Amino acid sequence: MAEIIKKIFAFFISILYTLFPSLSPAQHADEYKLNGDKMYVCLETNASTGYTWVVKECDESVIKLKSREIQKDAKFVSDEAAGIVGASSKELFTFEGVGAGSFKIVMSYERTFEKNSSVKTRTFIGSVDSKGNITVDDYIIKN
Repeated sequence: MAEIIKKIFAFFISILYTLFPSLSPAQHADEYKLNGDKMYVCLETNASTGYTWVVKECDESVIKLKSREIQKDAKFVSDEAAGIVGASSKELFTFEGVGAGSFKIVMSYERTFEKNSSVKTRTFIGSVDSKGNITVDDYIIKN
């Protein structure tokens, strides 16, 4: 009986991802990369709208935000969009594992000058081992 329920659930999830592809984790597979003690998170942004990605929760005894920068080069943005006012770009966040343990990072796409303005969130749940290597066990996307 449990096996049938799992198959039915998987079927409905596949339909959901077909109808709403932006919900699919595969659509967002390129949003983060792991490299030993570093985690790189690259999220689409458009500063002209007033929205920006904000780290809302992060256990800095385990993992720390080391840098944040806007990427406008052709690596992330099309040639047509580069340099155009209002064009989207990418925000690159670099996190570093600093202590063994588990972590949760919550990032929100919001207008920092408006209360309750979050329109997207990204949540990373994972761990850092004794050598500082980062593992992500779950990546939760809310658009």
